[in-house]
Amino acid sequence: MRTLVTAMDLGVKGNNVSCLDTLMQRLKAKTMSLAMGGGHEISQYLELIPVEKSLVASPEEEQLALSMHRQDLKAKKLRAAKAD
Repeated sequence: MRTLVTAMDLGVKGNNVSCLDTLMQRLKAKTMSLAMGGGHEISQYLELIPVEKSLVASPEEEQLALSMHRQDLKAKKLRAAKAD
C-alpha cells in the first residue's frame, strides 16, 4: 500500500519518471512473487519502498495472521507428504 501512496504523491508533485519507476518495480516484485508461488521473501528486494511492519493491524491481529499462516504451511506440507 505504501508503494502506491508514494507513487501517487510523486505523480501529484510532477515527478512522473520516479512515479512510473516506483510502479514498475512494484509490478516486477508482484510478478516475481506470483511466479514463485506467492511468497514475497525474495521479490521484496525489488521494491523501491522498504517493507515495514504494518501500522494498521494490532499486534494481536498480526499474531493471529502469523499463526494462521504457519498452520496453512504445516497443512500444505502434510498434504504434500501424503501425496508422495
